Amino acid sequence: MELPELREFYQRYHKADANFEILAISIDEQKGDAEKYAEAEKLPFPVLFDPQSTTADAYSVEGIPTMFVIDKSGKIVHAHVGLEQAMQIQLMGELGLKYAGMEDAGETK
Repeated sequence: MELPELREFYQRYHKADANFEILAISIDEQKGDAEKYAEAEKLPFPVLFDPQSTTADAYSVEGIPTMFVIDKSGKIVHAHVGLEQAMQIQLMGELGLKYAGMEDAGETK
């Protein structure tokens, strides 16, 4: 349920000069299942295949979905397990982004 929201967030905020990246990590047992889902949902960000849950184990993931915001130094600055209400607003705050489309708010033309 989060991936379509992440897709929208990525399409709105990830530009060529963006200082963030979104990576989805699939723990599906069959790579084809992950690829079919990513293609059907038209996910614009990389989907990594991790059938042995190596990454999930390294980050002590206890439930799906789990989201991490990791800064440039590799420090986890935000973590959330389960569906996160207002996920886009949370990500905007963590990444220091302003709402796209609000730049012209209040201006008269």
